[in-house]
Amino acid sequence: MVFKWLSGGPDQVPSTFQFQLAGATLKEEIYERAADQDAGQFRLRYRALEPALGVLEYEAVLELQRIADARTAFSATREVRLAPGIAPDMLAGIVESETRCLKEHFAA
Repeated sequence: MVFKWLSGGPDQVPSTFQFQLAGATLKEEIYERAADQDAGQFRLRYRALEPALGVLEYEAVLELQRIADARTAFSATREVRLAPGIAPDMLAGIVESETRCLKEHFAA
Protein backbone atom coordinates (compact mmCIF):
# COMPACT_ATOMS: atom_id res chain seq x y z
CA MET A 1 0.00 0.00 0.00
CA VAL A 2 1.23 3.46 -0.87
CA PHE A 3 0.25 6.17 1.62
CA LYS A 4 0.88 9.88 1.09
CA TRP A 5 -0.02 13.03 3.01
CA LEU A 6 -1.52 15.63 0.64
CA SER A 7 -1.80 18.42 3.21
CA GLY A 8 -1.13 18.77 6.91
CA GLY A 9 0.05 15.66 8.71
CA PRO A 10 -0.72 13.41 11.65
CA ASP A 11 -0.77 16.28 14.15
CA GLN A 12 -2.71 18.80 12.04
CA VAL A 13 -6.45 19.20 11.53
CA PRO A 14 -7.66 19.31 8.89
CA SER A 15 -5.26 17.04 7.01
CA THR A 16 -5.75 15.15 3.79
CA PHE A 17 -4.10 11.95 2.67
CA GLN A 18 -4.40 9.34 -0.03
CA PHE A 19 -3.60 5.67 -0.40
CA GLN A 20 -3.83 3.04 -3.11
CA LEU A 21 -6.19 0.08 -2.73
CA ALA A 22 -7.35 -2.40 -5.37
CA GLY A 23 -6.06 -0.17 -8.16
CA ALA A 24 -7.92 2.92 -6.93
CA THR A 25 -6.67 6.03 -5.17
CA LEU A 26 -8.66 6.82 -2.04
CA LYS A 27 -8.53 10.38 -0.71
CA GLU A 28 -9.58 11.07 2.85
CA GLU A 29 -9.61 13.96 5.31
CA ILE A 30 -8.95 13.97 9.04
CA TYR A 31 -11.36 16.59 10.34
CA GLU A 32 -11.25 16.07 14.11
CA ARG A 33 -8.50 15.05 16.48
CA ALA A 34 -9.13 15.14 20.22
CA ALA A 35 -7.01 13.99 23.11
CA ASP A 36 -7.38 14.06 26.87
CA GLN A 37 -4.03 12.95 28.23
CA ASP A 38 -5.24 12.90 31.84
CA ALA A 39 -8.12 10.56 31.02
CA GLY A 40 -6.04 8.54 28.56
CA GLN A 41 -8.45 9.15 25.68
CA PHE A 42 -7.77 9.86 22.01
CA ARG A 43 -10.26 10.24 19.14
CA LEU A 44 -9.74 10.72 15.41
CA ARG A 45 -12.52 11.37 12.88
CA TYR A 46 -12.01 11.15 9.14
CA ARG A 47 -14.03 10.86 5.94
CA ALA A 48 -13.70 10.01 2.27
CA LEU A 49 -13.39 13.04 0.01
CA GLU A 50 -14.17 11.33 -3.30
CA PRO A 51 -16.22 8.23 -4.13
CA ALA A 52 -14.12 5.17 -5.04
CA LEU A 53 -14.55 1.39 -5.27
CA GLY A 54 -18.33 1.70 -4.97
CA VAL A 55 -18.15 3.63 -1.69
CA LEU A 56 -20.25 6.77 -2.01
CA GLU A 57 -19.81 8.07 1.54
CA TYR A 58 -17.40 6.94 4.24
CA GLU A 59 -16.90 8.36 7.72
CA ALA A 60 -14.92 6.75 10.53
CA VAL A 61 -14.11 7.33 14.18
CA LEU A 62 -11.09 5.72 15.82
CA GLU A 63 -10.87 5.83 19.60
CA LEU A 64 -8.21 4.79 22.07
CA GLN A 65 -8.92 4.54 25.80
CA ARG A 66 -6.30 3.68 28.42
CA ILE A 67 -7.77 0.96 30.63
CA ALA A 68 -5.04 -0.25 33.04
CA ASP A 69 -1.63 -1.88 33.35
CA ALA A 70 -0.27 -0.20 30.19
CA ARG A 71 -3.24 -1.52 28.19
CA THR A 72 -5.32 0.46 25.74
CA ALA A 73 -8.72 -0.35 24.26
CA PHE A 74 -9.14 0.43 20.56
CA SER A 75 -12.48 0.90 18.83
CA ALA A 76 -13.36 1.83 15.27
CA THR A 77 -16.78 2.85 14.02
CA ARG A 78 -17.52 3.34 10.34
CA GLU A 79 -20.58 4.69 8.56
CA VAL A 80 -20.67 3.78 4.89
CA ARG A 81 -23.05 4.32 2.00
CA LEU A 82 -22.40 1.99 -0.93
CA ALA A 83 -23.45 2.30 -4.56
CA PRO A 84 -26.31 0.00 -5.58
CA GLY A 85 -25.10 -3.54 -6.24
CA ILE A 86 -21.89 -3.24 -4.20
CA ALA A 87 -21.58 -6.02 -1.61
CA PRO A 88 -20.78 -4.90 1.95
CA ASP A 89 -18.04 -7.53 2.24
CA MET A 90 -16.01 -5.40 -0.20
CA LEU A 91 -15.24 -3.20 2.81
CA ALA A 92 -13.15 -5.96 4.36
CA GLY A 93 -10.16 -4.94 2.23
CA ILE A 94 -10.43 -1.31 3.29
CA VAL A 95 -10.71 -2.22 6.98
CA GLU A 96 -7.77 -4.63 6.72
CA SER A 97 -5.60 -1.98 5.05
CA GLU A 98 -6.47 0.68 7.63
CA THR A 99 -5.76 -1.72 10.49
CA ARG A 100 -2.43 -2.76 8.99
CA CYS A 101 -1.40 0.90 8.58
CA LEU A 102 -2.31 1.65 12.19
CA LYS A 103 -0.29 -1.32 13.45
CA GLU A 104 2.72 -0.27 11.37
CA HIS A 105 2.46 3.32 12.59
CA PHE A 106 2.34 2.42 16.28
CA ALA A 107 4.96 -0.33 15.99
CA ALA A 108 7.57 2.22 14.89
